[in-house]
Amino acid sequence: MYILPRTKSAATITTTTTTRSRLAIVSIFVVVAWTWPAVCFSLPTIITANRDTHSQDTDATTTSTIASRSTSANMANGPLEETSDRLARWNGRWVEHKLGWHRADVHPCLSKYFSHVTDNCPSEQDKERRAEGLRWLVTLCGKTVDMAYLATREMTAHVVGVDGIRIALDEFAAEHKDLQIGPKTDQVTSANENYEVLAGNKISLLKGDFFALDESATGGRFDVIWDRASMVAIQPALREEYVQTISRNIKKPGGKILLVTIEKRTGTEEGISKGPPFSIPESEVRRLYEGQDWVESVTLLEEIDEFSDANDPEKSKRFISEGVTSMYELCFLILAK
Repeated sequence: MYILPRTKSAATITTTTTTRSRLAIVSIFVVVAWTWPAVCFSLPTIITANRDTHSQDTDATTTSTIASRSTSANMANGPLEETSDRLARWNGRWVEHKLGWHRADVHPCLSKYFSHVTDNCPSEQDKERRAEGLRWLVTLCGKTVDMAYLATREMTAHVVGVDGIRIALDEFAAEHKDLQIGPKTDQVTSANENYEVLAGNKISLLKGDFFALDESATGGRFDVIWDRASMVAIQPALREEYVQTISRNIKKPGGKILLVTIEKRTGTEEGISKGPPFSIPESEVRRLYEGQDWVESVTLLEEIDEFSDANDPEKSKRFISEGVTSMYELCFLILAK
């Protein structure tokens, strides 16, 4: 026979439920009272840990951004690796010895305007500098023979060349044994450990990130900066940062920049925009430099027709095949105030 289960009255159920709820509430208060000091003690640690995790994520993003920009903040990481996105292409060109930009002789604008730059000393301060000898910076120097030309001038105190590719600097040292260039083991400044340094007679070669360069790494600012096949080699988006690097390293007042650019004057849009070398017309040079509060003047000294018979016909063929129908080399003198 099936017996129905005994059923409690509504009053009994209500009383029991109420009692249990009160006991549960009391238990919660006991647990909270017992554990609250530990929670309070741990809370700052938990918050700090979360903050640190967020900070690490932010730092990682910042580090990535700085590395891509190559500003001075990442110099503590050492010389920029040749396998980096910025240098890998150039390293490949040096390994394969595809050096279409390299000249076997001194650039004509440098030899032609050397005395113009060094003799044009209007102020007493400039005259004192000339008497002491001038410091020259050669940007993204490769193995240009221009450095040897400068280092052997009587009025040159010192030449510093900067490049990201070690092969280029080693080849220059091997091809100019009279300058007695070799590794420099005694670091003059703490910043120099972020560059591989080769030193010789009146010349130093720094292998590292040009965009991180400042006077702590070079031993001081420069009287003259020789910029040929340098600004035209970088991506156009980096030009403002490039100019800021120049600003950190030129003497003010009285410093001078002898700048050579390429202007692809006519041709297809694709041919003109293609690079490197990237086209930098006079208007772009003035946009970049004339707006700087430290620049006194920008003067176009000369333009050279790159497609004339006097120049390399093979080079002309290359650019013509890319859609360029006329191209000029522009030489500027920029004065710092």
